Amino acid sequence: MGSAVVVMILCGVDPIAEEWLNAYHERPEGGRSARTGGQNVGALVSGPHVTGVAAEVLDITGSEAETTLLALADAGYLERDGANSEGESFWVTTTEGNALAQASFARPITRKTAERYVREIGERAGEYNADPGKLLTVERLCVFGSYLDANQTHLGDVDVAIDIVRRSTGDWTAKSRDFVAHSGRSFRSFFDELRWPSQELIRHLRANCSAISITNDEMSVLTDHFTIIYDGHKDPNAIGPPDNAAKHPL
Repeated sequence: MGSAVVVMILCGVDPIAEEWLNAYHERPEGGRSARTGGQNVGALVSGPHVTGVAAEVLDITGSEAETTLLALADAGYLERDGANSEGESFWVTTTEGNALAQASFARPITRKTAERYVREIGERAGEYNADPGKLLTVERLCVFGSYLDANQTHLGDVDVAIDIVRRSTGDWTAKSRDFVAHSGRSFRSFFDELRWPSQELIRHLRANCSAISITNDEMSVLTDHFTIIYDGHKDPNAIGPPDNAAKHPL
């Protein structure tokens, strides 16, 4: 099994997440592969994986899973987070791992199409920010990567980085669960309920477009070459968060 496939699994591809790690399902539609996509792994909303999970998912032995994980770590796609559970190490994806997990297998898009996607995602961010029923605010959207190369006539995808903040400083858990209740949706796990507000936002922004790749990684970590395509602070219709608003992870 190739490294890209392994990392996509470890990053929480929908069926795998649903079966093994309930906190990882309900991913944005139109993912990075033909049917499913990768997702960043982080504390709480998409927690780290243990070796035993990798072994079960890949249907290999624990020692084989450990060897695979070590190889991916050597390649820069995974790293240990320092924690352990019953003797097993926790692993999280690096920025490079997240990018590999989101590698697109779709047909390239033209620059004209990419430009339309960029325009539309900015418009959808404005629509979302103007909705008083939402719990989050899109603070900023930046485009980076191949889109910024004017010589590229065709692109594999449009890379977008997002900054999200919470509109309230109150009890996020209670507000998230109340938001889910009012949405009419039901989830299999408590963590899925906490994730739904941000997952709903990402779905709205992507609008089922597999060519739009959205990350919550810090731009300073990703690159110093980017362009801001939406700024919530400059949108007169956006519902602004409080001054001490907390950043919200995906």
